[in-house]
Amino acid sequence: MDYNRMNHSETYNKKIIWKMGLNASLGSLIFGYNFGVFNTSQENVSAALGWNDNKDLYISIMTALFSAGGLFGATSAGLITNKIGRRRALMLMDILHMVSCALFAIIYTPFFAAGRFLTGYVCGVYSTLVPLYLSEIAPADIMGKIGDLSQLIIAFGVFLSYVVGLPLPIDDNNSSQLKYYWILMFTVQILFSITQFFILYKVYKYDTPVWYLSKHQNEKALYCLLQWYNETGAYDVLKKFGSSVIGILEEDHDNSGFSQSELTVEICEKASLEIRDEIDFSYKDLLLFRKKTGKMMRLGFLMNTFQSTTGVAALTAYTTKIFMSLGMGTFEARIFTVGLGILNFLSTLSVIPIIDKFNRKTLLMTGVSCMCLSMFSLGFIAENDLTSSFLVFTFIITFIFGYGTGIGTICWVYSGEILTSRAMAICIGANWFWATVDTFTFPNVVNIFSIGVAFWIYSVICLITIAYFLVDFVETRGLNKFQIRKAFEKFS
Repeated sequence: MDYNRMNHSETYNKKIIWKMGLNASLGSLIFGYNFGVFNTSQENVSAALGWNDNKDLYISIMTALFSAGGLFGATSAGLITNKIGRRRALMLMDILHMVSCALFAIIYTPFFAAGRFLTGYVCGVYSTLVPLYLSEIAPADIMGKIGDLSQLIIAFGVFLSYVVGLPLPIDDNNSSQLKYYWILMFTVQILFSITQFFILYKVYKYDTPVWYLSKHQNEKALYCLLQWYNETGAYDVLKKFGSSVIGILEEDHDNSGFSQSELTVEICEKASLEIRDEIDFSYKDLLLFRKKTGKMMRLGFLMNTFQSTTGVAALTAYTTKIFMSLGMGTFEARIFTVGLGILNFLSTLSVIPIIDKFNRKTLLMTGVSCMCLSMFSLGFIAENDLTSSFLVFTFIITFIFGYGTGIGTICWVYSGEILTSRAMAICIGANWFWATVDTFTFPNVVNIFSIGVAFWIYSVICLITIAYFLVDFVETRGLNKFQIRKAFEKFS
């Protein structure tokens, strides 16, 4: 049989794969929701907690605490997921998320700060774990679409947080009947982690095949695969995760008359050994670019760095304030913020049908070019006092569209394709580090210089991003894990 030409649609249960992906992506929903929930509620939280004249400082600190927690979460995710598995790591984060939601119910600044940091930590682990989980369950022919699911649900989470913030008081935060509505905003998200925990506990009781293979639990890996695939499909998945001896085994199979099930078991043994070797890349190996990991680490690190430093972190955290500083009223700014949330979700959704039809590099370059033009134009508008709501919203729309169809989506898909779990922990940790720096320094840059200068800085970073990836990029569309790894070894 020619296994390379098999019809993938007949070898696996697509509904189960998508349901598993959606359930795992509840972690991305929590991530997106928390990335945006403080945006519209900053004034209300400040009034309730009595920050008064130190309001701007506290807002900067609370915004940065979330990103700082994410940095610690992302960098520790590799250790956690390799030790206890992807499924149990998700369940552990669900429990920690429930604890963080409880902290927000206590109206006291130290508890709010602890809740922001712990939520950030949980989201940092989710941001590494969910793309990894999706890449390990996705068949090769829908890997791009499944990989885009993470960014899509993040975008929906951001949008949802903006919508939930619309009823917040506008003027008198202390006397309004809704002055403590923000507590509901921060605690209602507990439903997401409860739902995910329950589904993982009662329905999806097995980890990913890759994790089982890495622990040499081959029987569980095969049993797990056969819940979603037929025998041919299970064989194909094992090929996806790579074995340099596949061709030899297939030739032996043709000559010996072994059944496919016997061949599948043999390949399982070989894949297990190779996956264990890959996971055995130590942090030292990865940081020092040993064992031909240099190209992989460089592209993974810079992709995540540029995603967080081209303006989206500040825009997501301070959209309402940005709109207000450009001449809008409070409620008008919130409405426009919700509009951006919708656009971010729709632009990410629009990528799903085309992500496996166009090269990753093409989508990346097109998206970042839109972002660059938008940031330059916003800087020009701000510096020349052209306070037109239409112009401001138009160029922020083009920025969000470029981000959602470009680096916003490609970063998560590409990271899941090219990085091992430990490498993802390092690279996504860098993403969170720069998000922390960006969200903390953005208000200071605006105060010291102007918001127009801040926009122009982001425009320059976008130009650098375009220039770098024009000359240094490895295309992964249509390649399986083994082929991607070999391509990177070739360039390292």
